[in-house]
Amino acid sequence: MIALSLGGCTVTAPRLTPDVAIVNQEGHTDPLDHQFKVSVRPLVTTGVRSEDRQQFGVDLSAYFTAFYIEIENGLSHPVWVDATQIFLQYNDQQPVQALSESEGVEYYRHGDGLRPVLTLIPKSRKLEKEELSKIRDLRLRSATLPPTSRHAGVVYFRKIQDRDCDGVILRMREIQIEEAGSSQEVHFSFRC
Repeated sequence: MIALSLGGCTVTAPRLTPDVAIVNQEGHTDPLDHQFKVSVRPLVTTGVRSEDRQQFGVDLSAYFTAFYIEIENGLSHPVWVDATQIFLQYNDQQPVQALSESEGVEYYRHGDGLRPVLTLIPKSRKLEKEELSKIRDLRLRSATLPPTSRHAGVVYFRKIQDRDCDGVILRMREIQIEEAGSSQEVHFSFRC
């Protein structure tokens, strides 16, 4: 059996927004909160005049559920961020790890397709190469952040479905603050 796919007719990831009710309940009293900041923004790269599409240069929403993460270390000591320990959880299911670089490339090319797909209007190899280059370059990488520095990038997950929009939580499990000698977890709640 051969499955047919029309190029350009992809289903985009649902639009996620911060879950304000949860955010208001997650009051933090840690004094480090003002010196060490993690910002997470779901990316929406589809639609006319998408600011995210203009900024990143590729329609990430056509391929992934993606988040832009920015970390600011205002502390006087280094902080280690492990990008391999970022997870997405929804509908009380088990957390799903962010796609590795090779998994992201494979998912970009084939999606969740378990069978070979015949594409009637394929992308040019040049366009595919350019998009994959941008996807790789934008990826959030693990890093040690020196004092007063910033680090940012995009994390990619398999596209969530509209039915999976309840209780979406992005978890960053391994943030190690050198001076404290401990590992921190931060999480952010979203809904469609």
